[in-house]
Amino acid sequence: MKGKEGYNLKGMLVGNGVADFNIDVSPSYVPTLYNFQMIPKALYDTYNANKCFFSFNGVLPESNTTICIDTWEEINSLTTAHVNWYDLYRPIAKRPTG
Repeated sequence: MKGKEGYNLKGMLVGNGVADFNIDVSPSYVPTLYNFQMIPKALYDTYNANKCFFSFNGVLPESNTTICIDTWEEINSLTTAHVNWYDLYRPIAKRPTG
């Protein structure tokens, strides 16, 4: 555009930032929630003490013990309705009705 400044996008890529399913998404979710004080320490400790592990859409083998499944479900019941996974500082966007 002549006479207007633009953005130099050469070499930039936008996409999903998942690089390692052993760390990203679900595995990092519980420590992040705890560090943001969104789940109680007792729940966090139970999750860690039992070596619970869950991955995004089950792409890696997950914990299948009752204690891990119950703990994961409790964590999600406390957070899923109001946590924006992509930005913990912003609320979940409301979907238009009608």
